[in-house]
Amino acid sequence: NNIIGSGSVAILSQAFGSKDDDKANAAIINTFTFKLITGVIAAVILFIFIKPLLMLFTKDMSLINDALAYGRIRILFLPITFSTFTVTTILRCSGDSKSPMIINILTSLLNIVLDPILIFDRVPLLGIKGLGLGISGAAIATVISATLSLVISSYIMFGPKSKYKLNLKDLTNIDMNVVKKITKIGLPEATSGLIRNLANLIMIGLVTTYGTLAVAAWGICGRLINLGFMPISG
Repeated sequence: NNIIGSGSVAILSQAFGSKDDDKANAAIINTFTFKLITGVIAAVILFIFIKPLLMLFTKDMSLINDALAYGRIRILFLPITFSTFTVTTILRCSGDSKSPMIINILTSLLNIVLDPILIFDRVPLLGIKGLGLGISGAAIATVISATLSLVISSYIMFGPKSKYKLNLKDLTNIDMNVVKKITKIGLPEATSGLIRNLANLIMIGLVTTYGTLAVAAWGICGRLINLGFMPISG
C-alpha cells in the first residue's frame, strides 16, 4: 500500500498537471487496479497467517481471540480500505483536497457514533441498548465508515459531473510501464515505512510481555503521538 501510495502521488499529480485527460485517466486506472490487486493478495495472505503471526507476540488466548475477532473482519475488507485510500489520493492529486477532508470528518464521526452502539450491550452515558458485539463491533464500525467513504469519494471523482470515468472493464487495462514507474518512485519511501513498522512490531512484541493493559496503553499513546505528527504530514 505504501509503495503504490507514494509512487502514485507523483504519477497522478504529473498527469493532472499536464492537463492531459488521457494520461490522467491511464494513471487513475493503473493506480486503482494495482492497489486493488495488492489489497486482495494482502487480504488472502493475512487471513491465512494472522493466527500464527499473533502467536509470535503473545500466548494470552483472550488477547489473541480479541485480535482475531477484530483482525479477520478488517482483513476481509482490505481491498475496500485500499480502494478508499486510492480514490481520496486521486482527488487530492487532481487539486481537490477539501472533499477528502470533509468525507474523512463525516466518516470518522460516523465511526465514533457506531463504535459504542456496536461494541456494548448498553451504550455508555446514553444508557440505550447496544448490539453487544464486542471488539468485532469496532471492526464492523470501521468497515462501514470506510465503505461509505469509498462510495462518496467515488461519486465525486467519477460521478456524472466528472470528466474522469472508471468502469469495471477499465480494470483489465493495466499498463506495466506505469506500474513499474509507480513502484520505482514509491519503493524508497515504502522501505522507510517498512523499517519503522518493523521497529514498532519489535516494540509491541516487548510490550505484550507486560499483558493486555500495557498493550492498550501502548495503543492509546501511539494514537496521541500520531495526532502530534499530523501537522508534519500536512
